[in-house]
Amino acid sequence: MDTSAKPRMTGGSHPLPFERLAPLELERLCLWLVQREGYERAEHLGAAGSEQGRDVIAWKEGRRVVFQCKRVRAFTAAVARAEIAKLRGLPEGERPHELVFVVTRAVSAAVRVAVRDAWGDGGNVHFWSGDELDERVKRHPDLLQEFFQLPPRDESPAGKGRPWLRLGLGLSALGVLLTLAAWLWPRPAGKPSEPARPDIYSLRVQVLDPHGLPVVGSTVRVSAANEAQRLPDEGWEIEIPSAKVPADGRVTVWAAHEDWNEGQATLRLGADPSPRLGIRLEAPASWIRGRVVDDAGRGLPGARVFRQDGAPGTAVTDAAGRFALEVALPRERRVRLRAERAGSRAGDVFWYAGRDDCSIVLEAD
Repeated sequence: MDTSAKPRMTGGSHPLPFERLAPLELERLCLWLVQREGYERAEHLGAAGSEQGRDVIAWKEGRRVVFQCKRVRAFTAAVARAEIAKLRGLPEGERPHELVFVVTRAVSAAVRVAVRDAWGDGGNVHFWSGDELDERVKRHPDLLQEFFQLPPRDESPAGKGRPWLRLGLGLSALGVLLTLAAWLWPRPAGKPSEPARPDIYSLRVQVLDPHGLPVVGSTVRVSAANEAQRLPDEGWEIEIPSAKVPADGRVTVWAAHEDWNEGQATLRLGADPSPRLGIRLEAPASWIRGRVVDDAGRGLPGARVFRQDGAPGTAVTDAAGRFALEVALPRERRVRLRAERAGSRAGDVFWYAGRDDCSIVLEAD
């Protein structure tokens, strides 16, 4: 990756470089922004995969809002329609009341009209894109620091005066003070110096399945890094600028695959410019809990609950109709459940691994 032509960043006079964020980092930025914009109960579904058009969901004034994040060169109506089709495929009780596209590039007026027509309720489709997204993020100094390593903007009258003059004078004074401190500060005898860090690290990551074999089709993300590049051996190479590394040198790497639970590891970066890391994923295991009820909402004891696809595992409801079914699936994976009970018609429902409050209604024969 060529880093020689990277634009210089400041806290507010230039557009933020959203294109430098990896897709999952953009989703995490969206999550933080949604929380700071007054939405409640925000959840990041995109981190687990299989989000079905819902990178982030949140609630506001009793309405479910879905946020779809797109880091693209050009945002088209076709891209939006594909995401809308995913949302239309959700069970009725999970479909959003409002949809927000969070896009790193500007969205034209024609595309906005086409997307709103596709949604069918134009007043409930919104866009945080281009300059609009830039302005929203700059309202929150902690987002500038966390995702772009930028200091907060100085909005005081003095801060809007002559910034370059003040910056020059400040740097000059700082240089004098640092020089004096270097001469006068006592030096402990025999203390080893910290090894110099390279300008950029080239981290190699190998994702392994629960048996220790390399995984095909994994994804990785790092707490402070550029976008990961897939290698021919299905490993990953990630460039990490030294300026993005925390003072203690520790960075966290997450690895995911749709067939296993996410794994993570933390390593401390030092003088080695080419560190290596292996992350082993865990075999998935999660629970679905809920109730089997009749059409009047009364719990039905003795009902069998199992997966419609024939996977092993069965749960039987207790006296109140409650059940807990263990499934060998990652959290948030959509699965079809079926319930059967003597004297009732069988019923089924789509639900998500790891979630409680599943309800299956059986009608009397």
